[in-house]
Amino acid sequence: MVAGIEILPNGIAVFAVSREPAWHVLGDVVAEEQQLAAMMNLSHLGGVRYDKRPAEFTASDGRHIVVPGIFINVRTHPDVGETGVGAVRSRYTNIDVEKLFAWGDDLIADSGAHWESMGSLFDGKQVFGSILLPKHTIGTKYGDEVKVRLTMLNTFDGSGVSRAGVHLERSVCFNTVTANLRAAEAAQQSWKIRHTANALDRLEEARRALGLTFKYISSFEDEMGRLIDQSFTDAEFERIVKDIVIPMPKKIESKETEQRILDRRGELLSLWTAPTQGQFTGTAWGAYNAVVEYLDWFSPIRARDHKKRRAEIQATGVNAGLKGRALAAIKAA
Repeated sequence: MVAGIEILPNGIAVFAVSREPAWHVLGDVVAEEQQLAAMMNLSHLGGVRYDKRPAEFTASDGRHIVVPGIFINVRTHPDVGETGVGAVRSRYTNIDVEKLFAWGDDLIADSGAHWESMGSLFDGKQVFGSILLPKHTIGTKYGDEVKVRLTMLNTFDGSGVSRAGVHLERSVCFNTVTANLRAAEAAQQSWKIRHTANALDRLEEARRALGLTFKYISSFEDEMGRLIDQSFTDAEFERIVKDIVIPMPKKIESKETEQRILDRRGELLSLWTAPTQGQFTGTAWGAYNAVVEYLDWFSPIRARDHKKRRAEIQATGVNAGLKGRALAAIKAA
């Protein structure tokens, strides 16, 4: 299987989406709003559980060896049975999939929010879920629309903490105009959930943090207005492309490599005047969205299945740092 959204042996994607997802290439697409229990079933995550088991083996001389302090994290899935997803230490505590998502439900209680997407990544090593927060949509007063989502990523392979954060996505082209979990962390609009026994006990603290996040979203809308008011020339955009997004390496391996880079630049330059920028062509907001659109939808993908790999990139915010550098340069132009 290509890295990213998990495909079960029976061909079913462990993924479900509602309405307009950022990574909408797999799974069951449903038109109606979904609550947690229904979404768990649609995404084939209902009944999934994880538990630690001793790391042990039989030595060549027949002795039974238990590795001290190391455990194998095992996923039990109703459709595929038991599989190992990673090695963890004794202090590691699994955060139950449904409990984390229920925590997200509680976090945004009474906000009119609903589940939009949910799925499994990397053969069950990670699980993600996304909640749409319709009351916090911004940009409509400027003739654009940016939707707000709460995204949760739960890890089970010992690779790091679980995380939750808010990200923004432009409706006209599904660009993640603030990259999700990684960028949210930098902007203090996300929080980490460590794999401890009391991981989900700090709900009120997280809810207060979310309130601060909504203030950030309001300030982002103000920044959006400033970017729309800031004119941006073709020459300025070309400098952003050449200096920040697609720089030419000092050492070029071949003419073919140089031409590929020039072709990539040309593709990004064409997005500067694409229909997705609409009335914002010639503004800093249009410049930023052209960059984000390229990184989200047109940047080179090294994988046999480009759509699945692109879904993985958007789900995990791989290009967040580059988007941030581009935005800083655009604002400073």
